[in-house]
Amino acid sequence: MSHQILHRVTARMLWDDRFAQEVFAAPAQALAGLDLDDDERVALAQLDPRALRVDPLRRRRTLQALCAELPVSVALVLNELGRVSSLDAYFQSAPFHQAMMARGSMFLAFTAYLRSLHLRCPQLPDVLRVEESLGVCRRELERPCARITAAPTPKAAWVARAPGVATLTVDGETLGWMTTVQQTLFELSLIPAMALVNDAPRVPPLTPPGEGEAKLLVVHPAAGGSGLLELGRVVHMLLGRLDGPIPTAEALNQACRLGLSQARAEDLISDLHEEGLIIAERP
Repeated sequence: MSHQILHRVTARMLWDDRFAQEVFAAPAQALAGLDLDDDERVALAQLDPRALRVDPLRRRRTLQALCAELPVSVALVLNELGRVSSLDAYFQSAPFHQAMMARGSMFLAFTAYLRSLHLRCPQLPDVLRVEESLGVCRRELERPCARITAAPTPKAAWVARAPGVATLTVDGETLGWMTTVQQTLFELSLIPAMALVNDAPRVPPLTPPGEGEAKLLVVHPAAGGSGLLELGRVVHMLLGRLDGPIPTAEALNQACRLGLSQARAEDLISDLHEEGLIIAERP
């Protein structure tokens, strides 16, 4: 497995100049705790620093891809901190390095990093949850979905929430905050050079949290548009209970416990299947 560790450490050095310098200066200390022998540590310490700098825009392009999935969250972070370096510091953070060593998601590591900043912006947590959920759902559509791979007894009919579908409860003002920030970002995109001037459009004051009823969202990027649906309390709660495959009879019982008649529960399961919000398997 040491060759995999070598590859992952090299990748960390590519993105984190400070870590690379630590490896060059004191490899035993910088690489402590990793399953590497002395020769492998020496090999890492003797990498040509110029090879790590072949692509000077590597970090910036990576940030571009990450920020494209979290535009409103990133705007709120920069609106408070006022420094792009606060985003660049992600590549020196614990979430980044942990993800690289575990072959985890760089996207989820970035959202974890943004949370670790503990900013004062009260709108950020719910906005970040929405954009993170959209990103997770998009990824579920691109690869096998682990939460539905283990079906119950093959002879039993079952249902499960479809890959790329999630439920979320957020502050009632969340979508309004996102729309307001998106409008500002759109204005800036019209003339990118406006970012260089003092009177460029800025994110206006946002309404405080807690002023409206909580919003029950169904996250469904494949539906198009914003990928966010408001389908009512019963649908929201039922979908939330279908994380993994459960027998169809149990799903119907769950719907009835939410106040539906047996006939209405059967219709709802059928409708959700037709709309692509659940998947079903018949014996």
